[in-house]
Amino acid sequence: MLNIKASARQIQSLKSKMVDSKSAGDFRVYIKTQALLLYFEFQNSIEKSGQAINKNAETVRLWVQEFAAYGLKSLKLTIRTGRQPKLTKAQCRELHRLISGLPSEQGFIGACWNSAMIQALIQKLYNVEYSVKYIPELMR
Repeated sequence: MLNIKASARQIQSLKSKMVDSKSAGDFRVYIKTQALLLYFEFQNSIEKSGQAINKNAETVRLWVQEFAAYGLKSLKLTIRTGRQPKLTKAQCRELHRLISGLPSEQGFIGACWNSAMIQALIQKLYNVEYSVKYIPELMR
């Protein structure tokens, strides 16, 4: 159970930030400030605050703790980078160039490429493993 309080000034700053984020179309900050206001101003529980905005209670708990530690700076969102690709863009371009030719040019038997061949080519050239199921998505 968290027992973190916000001052009247902090609550007013959150309200202002919520209005600004709504008018700017910054939905992620809007939701975050809404959760914080539900918790601090209306003294909802973490769980009820999360339910009200359709977020997990643990997410809201982290937001409250970040706000307690960093104040309004905690609302600044970082860019979500996601998982790093296994192949660089240059490697992907090279791979596309190579498979635009015949498989026999790369030492494979057959007249057209299939996912297993491309998987083996990636392993051979770049020493990177991909699931055969992922190869069609990679080739888009």
